[in-house]
Amino acid sequence: MANGKPSTARRREVRRNIGKQKSAFSKWVESIDRKDFLWVCFFVLLMTLIGGFITVKSTEHPTYEAGQLLTRPIVTRVTFQAEDKERTEEDRKRARNLTPNIYKYNANFYNLLRSQFNTLISLAKYKSIDEVPVSDLEINGQRIPFTQETLDALRNDYINEDGKPNEEWTNNVNTYLQRLFNQVIILNSARFDAERNMAMITVAGHPMAEPNAPPVEKDSRNWHNINATEDIRDQLNSIISYFPPALQSTVIEMTIADKLPTHDIEYQASTIRKNKVASEVPVKPDTYHANTVLVAPGKPLTDKQKSLIEQEQKAFLGTYTKDALTNMSAEQLEDLQHRKTTLTFARLGIFGMFFLITVCIWVYIYTYNKRIVTNPVRGIALCAILILCQAIAVFATHIWPNSLYFTATFPAILATIVLCIVYDQRFALAMGSALVAVIMISLNLSISFGLIVFAGIGICAAMLPRVSTRSTIVKVGAISGFTMGIATIIVGLATQPLYLEGEFTAIIFASCYALASGIFIGMCVQGSLPFIETVFHVTTAMTLRELNDASKPLLQRLAQEAPGTYQHSLRIADMAESAAEAIKGDPLLCRVGAMYHDIGKINKPMYFIENQGGGPNRHAKLSPAMSLLIIVGHVKDGIEMAREYGLPRPLRHFIESHHGTTLVEYFYHAAKKQKEAEEEAAPSEFEFRYPGPKPQTKEAAILLLCDGLEAAARTLPEPTPVRLEQLVSTIANKRLMDGQFAECNLTLSELNKIEQAIVKTLCAIYHARIKYPTDKPQASDSTDDAPQAKSGTA
Repeated sequence: MANGKPSTARRREVRRNIGKQKSAFSKWVESIDRKDFLWVCFFVLLMTLIGGFITVKSTEHPTYEAGQLLTRPIVTRVTFQAEDKERTEEDRKRARNLTPNIYKYNANFYNLLRSQFNTLISLAKYKSIDEVPVSDLEINGQRIPFTQETLDALRNDYINEDGKPNEEWTNNVNTYLQRLFNQVIILNSARFDAERNMAMITVAGHPMAEPNAPPVEKDSRNWHNINATEDIRDQLNSIISYFPPALQSTVIEMTIADKLPTHDIEYQASTIRKNKVASEVPVKPDTYHANTVLVAPGKPLTDKQKSLIEQEQKAFLGTYTKDALTNMSAEQLEDLQHRKTTLTFARLGIFGMFFLITVCIWVYIYTYNKRIVTNPVRGIALCAILILCQAIAVFATHIWPNSLYFTATFPAILATIVLCIVYDQRFALAMGSALVAVIMISLNLSISFGLIVFAGIGICAAMLPRVSTRSTIVKVGAISGFTMGIATIIVGLATQPLYLEGEFTAIIFASCYALASGIFIGMCVQGSLPFIETVFHVTTAMTLRELNDASKPLLQRLAQEAPGTYQHSLRIADMAESAAEAIKGDPLLCRVGAMYHDIGKINKPMYFIENQGGGPNRHAKLSPAMSLLIIVGHVKDGIEMAREYGLPRPLRHFIESHHGTTLVEYFYHAAKKQKEAEEEAAPSEFEFRYPGPKPQTKEAAILLLCDGLEAAARTLPEPTPVRLEQLVSTIANKRLMDGQFAECNLTLSELNKIEQAIVKTLCAIYHARIKYPTDKPQASDSTDDAPQAKSGTA
């Protein structure tokens, strides 16, 4: 006891003073912002509900295609009755055959007979049979009986004095046609005997009836076959007694010689009647008991098997009509209720799985990419990408089940490539992996399928650090597709039953689908790259190269209106590019950001020293406060010009943060001296600082450092490597202590590498040159050194 206290008491006192150490998890929970937590809860709930709904619909309604080769048996989950289509179709065919046709009067035959009667009465103009042309007495190559007595009967009984047919002729013809078409003479068809045995047959459209007259029923047992000539002749003899005997045989043979039926089938109306009768035939059910193999593996799926699978799904989900529910027994209703309860728990399990997956996704995002949570628009966009890709995979697979290795792979590859472009490789790999798990659950796919897609997204994430050329995405997509194709063959050989017929061919086709998936996605993303850049506010290397072109209008204005600033930007671009390469940043982004960072000086170029060209300093006549407004205003002017010319948001950040919140030292000290001379209080440093913001990225921090160093290096009377190194170290430490790098995650190690790279570039810019000999006499060594000291860039 050194101080008179027992050791245990000392420990208690130490614990009270130090406090209880908190676990890493407790610290992480305390660091969570309430607003961010609410947004995370919203995103988790959104993805759980929508993703779970898509998965429930997908798992409960799997889709199959006729001809699809199944590698696993399909077993019935419930006892159900399904329509036996073959037996039902036989009964319906029988019903159609037993349903009589609807007949219509043969209007063509009626009109033909009218014409033939007109021809017959026209023969009355001849007095002798020898004068009658033979062609007028032939019908279908058959000569009808026509004698002198027949001619005399026509002339004496039916011709008026003026040589025209009398009314009796017209009445007799109409009566004959009326009676003839009341008889039913039809063609000898396959249904003649069957329909002749039926009691009544519907006949519509009598040629002498009123328009729109309703059909009539006729006794089919009195029908005649057109080939039964003697029966037809006897029937006609019974209806022709009102014609003179000499004319009767002529009319009968003229009617028979046409060989046309008095009635034809009305096919459209008959078909409608037969289909209506067939639809009323009850279906013939077959009972399939639970745990029965409905479809065995190894053979292509038939249409009948596909129909059975769909009916089993309806029975399992309890999708019955009201009539079917009414006809169920109490035991069946109880079993249905039990199935629905079980199905409800299964659905809750699916939503629970999605809740776990989405929680993992958003915990990862909050930990490693918090800006998505703090920016709700980005969070909603990410949710939309993941949900949309899941929906595409599910619905495309349901439409084209045989193209699973295309429809289920390309959404995962699409999401991975897009997220690589928008964020980074690690984040894209994590989200792509989560999406693969979601698609596997949604489509009930095996682990082996997941391995194939993991191979594809791994290649995409590894080979796409940035989009450097126009063909980069297409190449990555093609390599990803090739990798998935090879993985498909390897996994197929290891897991598929190759002893089944056609299985090896199916593996080859699947690998081709996987290859096509990668190529297709590469081309699609390449074509939609401008849209992705606009929506997610990212800038690819291709866009940066276009913006770095000196012929761009804004750079042209900078070079012409502020040439000193343009040269200043060129030097900073070289310095920033080499510094970014040193820390494995984005050198192209640094270079383009440096070229545009001072575009705000275009509005007032002569108020900046590099553009004055040795002329008068315009700030000499201004107060320090007014000069401060002009100097600081070039940042605001630059932002406005960037928006006007449509520069991407990442470049606008270079403009607004290239001074951070640093102090405008020259005018601050001038204002301080002015206040001291006037014996007033010194101005606050805060009033003479740039408004910011501070750099949010490492590349912006590099530009901030390079901007100050390039200007400071010009003030060195003799920029030797040692002096340049001291200058870089001094200004870097000054910016660090001023807190300018506090928001960009720049480490001290990276800052050291940046300093070394900048020193190397500055030494290259202010390199030493040898003194060339001359014939002119020189006064002294001091005069020899003077020009050399002043011409650091000679």
